[in-house]
Amino acid sequence: GAYDELDKPVAERTWTVMGKITVMILFSSMGFFGSSCSAAITKNFGALTMSITSTARKATTLFLSFFIFNNVCTFEHILGVLIFIVALLA
Repeated sequence: GAYDELDKPVAERTWTVMGKITVMILFSSMGFFGSSCSAAITKNFGALTMSITSTARKATTLFLSFFIFNNVCTFEHILGVLIFIVALLA
């Protein structure tokens, strides 16, 4: 919940203590899992491969945000995607 929820009575709060603990454990576990995967990629394939993988992951997140949140895609966005792909593969 948000900070302003603390001013509400306990019955009106949207997050329970158990819900908050569950989210914190899941968030921490996923962070640890992601770090472990990054370390494994670096160990087995090298830093360049890890750098390309993390950059591609970030770009995928950005591309998905256009589709999920119905953002307007302009010519500048398409040009940026093309420059990104060329730079990633070159």
